[in-house]
Amino acid sequence: METKTKLKLIKPHKIKSRELLSDEDYKRAQESAKEMVALCNAEHGLYKGGHAITHSQVTKEDPLRFFVTYAGEVVCNPKIINCTKTFVNNKEGCLSYSYRSEIQVPRHNKVTVRYQSLDFGEEMIEQNLNGKQAKIFQHEIDHMDGKYIYD
Repeated sequence: METKTKLKLIKPHKIKSRELLSDEDYKRAQESAKEMVALCNAEHGLYKGGHAITHSQVTKEDPLRFFVTYAGEVVCNPKIINCTKTFVNNKEGCLSYSYRSEIQVPRHNKVTVRYQSLDFGEEMIEQNLNGKQAKIFQHEIDHMDGKYIYD
């Protein structure tokens, strides 16, 4: 009987995620999502869990452009299409650096995002986000672009 390898957080890397384009990509995302949600809700170093985890935090072998939230939402191919011009300092930590303390990170307080959900297929969702939700999207999109708050 074959046992599946459990996903785990990997060392930070600079490999950019690619968009989910094919049925195979969406299938990979579905297969990884449950384990990623569990990782998001698990204790890591200084953190008792996180708000979200991107696919690039669990693989550098063809990372796909999606993240999961601690509540189980799967956000695919997110893009920021508009944002405020001013920045607000936001205290953030990162599960990829689980033993480093939170630091101040400048973030847009309001963003408009466009993305797809695994639940709704190819339909594009557009949302105006502010506060914590806006900052989560920015943090996770940075990961997908190979950026980390401690860079």
